[in-house]
Amino acid sequence: MPTIPPVDGAQKRPWSVISLRLSRQILLPLSLVVSVLGGWEIAVRSLHISALLIVPPSAVWQTLVEDWEILLEQSMPTLIDTVVGFALATIVGGMLGSVMVMSRRLQQALYPHIVLFQLIPKVALAPLFIIWLGVGPSSR
Repeated sequence: MPTIPPVDGAQKRPWSVISLRLSRQILLPLSLVVSVLGGWEIAVRSLHISALLIVPPSAVWQTLVEDWEILLEQSMPTLIDTVVGFALATIVGGMLGSVMVMSRRLQQALYPHIVLFQLIPKVALAPLFIIWLGVGPSSR
């Protein structure tokens, strides 16, 4: 087992190194999240910012605690739609990639359109898809 080099003339214990790494990996990110949320809460309350503009984290937490059953119930259709959409995209993408690898002419025909589609921000495409396909379960 490799030895840990001494610090200030004393041999560091392995558990202290592990605890130091854990504190860096867990406590630093956690303290950043707590600081940001605390600053957000203080700023919203002290500056009297309307909840319509910026909702304080305490209000979000309160809603999560009070309405968790409704949120859980509504999260299941969203989860199912997400998993099904990801599976379909994976299958279609894999098939499209396979076809492009097998046929040089199809690759030359499709590849420029794929690259062009990747250059367009998805935020700009979303309203077009909503207009074309509509809103609701049937459009998905």
